[in-house]
Amino acid sequence: MYMLIGALMLEALRAIALGELTKTSMVTATLFAVTALVGGWIKAVQSRRRVEIDPRTGQVTIYFVSAFFSSIQIRYPLAQFGSVRSYITIGRFPKNYVELVTRNGSEALIVAAFAPTNGASSFWSSPTDTESAKAMHLRKEISSQCGLIDGGFLGSRMVGALIGTPTS
Repeated sequence: MYMLIGALMLEALRAIALGELTKTSMVTATLFAVTALVGGWIKAVQSRRRVEIDPRTGQVTIYFVSAFFSSIQIRYPLAQFGSVRSYITIGRFPKNYVELVTRNGSEALIVAAFAPTNGASSFWSSPTDTESAKAMHLRKEISSQCGLIDGGFLGSRMVGALIGTPTS
């Protein structure tokens, strides 16, 4: 998103400096601006998601907003979940996810996402993604407070089947 805004600014400055404010430069600037606005909107919606786990009431509540920022809540019984685990997604921008896994193990609910820790032993060794300290702490805290099995850190893997809610 920041690259698009930067490109928009460079294109506008170039057009103004050269006195070439043409239809093509205006269309290009408009496309960059619309793309940056849509990207910012998506990030704003995704940033409003949070999960609250209350072991006293036995409820897991997901708070998020729709595309037009209307508040939405979804509740699940904590008894539906049997374990908590952590893993890192594969790809260019990996994330360290902590998720609650259903008792039968077929679906999961993402609780939080963190930047993974680079576990390379030295500068010259190849990087390996390891569980972040925040993810490990959250996983262990959820396990101890809610009585769920600690499924540990699974390493790198693809995201599996998720319970039908919007995720970040």
